[in-house]
Amino acid sequence: MNKYKKDFPIFSEKLKKEFNKIGLIDESSSYINKNFNYENFAYLDSAATSMICENALRGVVEYEMYYRSNVHRGAHYLANKSTELYEEARKTIAKFINATVPSEIVFTKGATDGSNLIANSWGKHNLRKGDVILLSDSEHSSNSFPWESLADEIGCEINYIPTNKKGFLDLKSIKTDWTRVRVVAFPYVSNVLGVINSPKEVSKYVKKRVIEAKKLKGSDKNKKKYYPIIVLDGSQAVGKLPINVQKLGIDFLFFSGHKMYGPMGTGVLWMNRDLLNNMYPYQTGGGMLDGYKEKIFEVGTPNVSGAIGLSLSAKYIESIGFDNIREHELEILKYTFQKMEDMGCFDIYGSKNPNEKSGVISFNAKNIPAHDLAAILDVEGVAIRAGYHCVLKWHKDNKYYGTARISFGIYTTKSDIDKFLKAVDKAYVILGMKK
Repeated sequence: MNKYKKDFPIFSEKLKKEFNKIGLIDESSSYINKNFNYENFAYLDSAATSMICENALRGVVEYEMYYRSNVHRGAHYLANKSTELYEEARKTIAKFINATVPSEIVFTKGATDGSNLIANSWGKHNLRKGDVILLSDSEHSSNSFPWESLADEIGCEINYIPTNKKGFLDLKSIKTDWTRVRVVAFPYVSNVLGVINSPKEVSKYVKKRVIEAKKLKGSDKNKKKYYPIIVLDGSQAVGKLPINVQKLGIDFLFFSGHKMYGPMGTGVLWMNRDLLNNMYPYQTGGGMLDGYKEKIFEVGTPNVSGAIGLSLSAKYIESIGFDNIREHELEILKYTFQKMEDMGCFDIYGSKNPNEKSGVISFNAKNIPAHDLAAILDVEGVAIRAGYHCVLKWHKDNKYYGTARISFGIYTTKSDIDKFLKAVDKAYVILGMKK
């Protein structure tokens, strides 16, 4: 067991017993499978959902036990304390991604919610028929479907940034009319290929092509109004890579809390304040004191405990340090690639260079369908993902009818990888196949 695994209650019998002592766990519950070995199963599905760290879980529980009350406008102690904790969480997240001010942070339900907010609050009011929306062809559906839906509604054109064989965005192969490009949306880290893209490089290239296409002259100030907005999906990057939104050349960043050791149903949207005047809420209701036209993007009762838990997961990540997180990730990636190569039965997609990757590897085991492999591995106590990973276009373009995927967290160990590989060996025996 590595030194971080103990920080995650799902892996720790010690923490479970501690929570049980204070009555938070009922061991007689039908939801608890006492025969499942939580300490020894290999969880290799962190790209879908990471496990929640102890800090975040305790923060959620503490809030619900001691401070539960609705935020803002309350005149009593609990309401004031709840508001204080909620806004402190916003400040923590703003600092975590280096936002200029906390008001640039909008708490959401997750990445999909953040992407929909951008498409509806900015896109619906600024895009016109014939405008081009540029998406990567390996885009997660949370950052593609909202734009594709809006394009159908308005009459925009969807073009794609091709992905090369290593999994990186192939900017020079983009085929589009740059004079009409209004939106560019892509992932910082691909959730299917694991490669780390360069948002700054993409933004610089896009703006250069737009300037050339429009043959613009004059000051940068005059040029800026012609630039498309740059929308970055940070879901697979936040928590693994240090994020400075002021240096990435982007206009929007969204990510999910449940992929960075935080609670489910939480997320963040960061937005460039310069675009606020061109945005309008697409949801209205509670919290809008001055009427439904007020520019508030968090309406209704917020997930206060979730925001607190999310901020504590950010603090947990900072306490480890991004250098240490990356060092651990590279160690696991190098070990995994070498072991998979030694076995000689895997088709691995995207770059095999650990230095170009985050902790995501998509593959197929020769002669074994991805879902069959996942089912057998589950019986052996190994959790992986199988299917399209919400990246349908890339799979169909490459004629892959599903892939298997392993993905890592700070709690992943070499023994998890060994258990995975041993289970793959057993899958071939069970199915009577040769590697």
